[in-house]
Amino acid sequence: MNVLNPVYTLPEWLAAVQGPCAVESNAKTRAGFLRNRATGSDHKWIGTLDDYAPGESGLDTLERLIRDGWSRGVELMTRVAADVEVPAPVSIRRRARWTDAGDDLEMQRVYAGDLEHAWRRTQRASGNGPARVRLLVDSLAHAKATAHSMRWRGVAALVAADLLTSAGYSVQIESVMHGLANGYRYAPSCIVKAYTAPLDLSSLAATTALPAFFRVGWHAWQAVITPEPIGCVSYSVADAQPGQFEDDDLAAHVELAGQSISDASAARAWVEQLVRSLDDQRQRAAA
Repeated sequence: MNVLNPVYTLPEWLAAVQGPCAVESNAKTRAGFLRNRATGSDHKWIGTLDDYAPGESGLDTLERLIRDGWSRGVELMTRVAADVEVPAPVSIRRRARWTDAGDDLEMQRVYAGDLEHAWRRTQRASGNGPARVRLLVDSLAHAKATAHSMRWRGVAALVAADLLTSAGYSVQIESVMHGLANGYRYAPSCIVKAYTAPLDLSSLAATTALPAFFRVGWHAWQAVITPEPIGCVSYSVADAQPGQFEDDDLAAHVELAGQSISDASAARAWVEQLVRSLDDQRQRAAA
């Protein structure tokens, strides 16, 4: 089955969900009622019941919170405070070495009689970071899931990003949606924090922990792609968006904050497991 997994920056994603196809009142789009209704029941379902202004639609509230930040999401981080010590980052890179055997022979060194350093070989060498960590937040949830339970996977990612950044790691965070329609598997991702971007927890809370990012934003995005609803499927987001070690930084990896994280306790356990896995992943990369 074909997989469509476009990657958006946040400005690109916002442009897509704000487009005319996404916001028009159309019975075939599940995003339409979120643009044209502003009832308390709607905001309860999308997780903005305590944040929306009178007469404000779900999409309007989402856009405002992305712009101004979502402080309630940051406050939830205190309930996931993990008692772990994050190891210092070690970046494992490929570096060229001159040896007596290797991949490429340098004849000038041979003519000079330096046979012990005439061959060039690329070897892995450890050095001080920053190592890179890529965090995926699975945005998908079925319709009966409560907004409260949906928040914790994003909160877990925020806590992890805060700990890793403080320890010297470079972190990228992506919100990922996945589904099935028209014979395609969809797995788009939105980079809500790039490796080089500063860590703004309030803004990130709106794009990771706020259920409206999926229940309004990704639903609106679906209307741009296909008039048919994109149904939930059981395949792994990690399979559709694989994390791969890169030649210039073999310590890079993916950790998925998935749907099983539905309360503060599960979020804390996930963060602690992530931190414990850092040394193991680094050692495997160096092997």
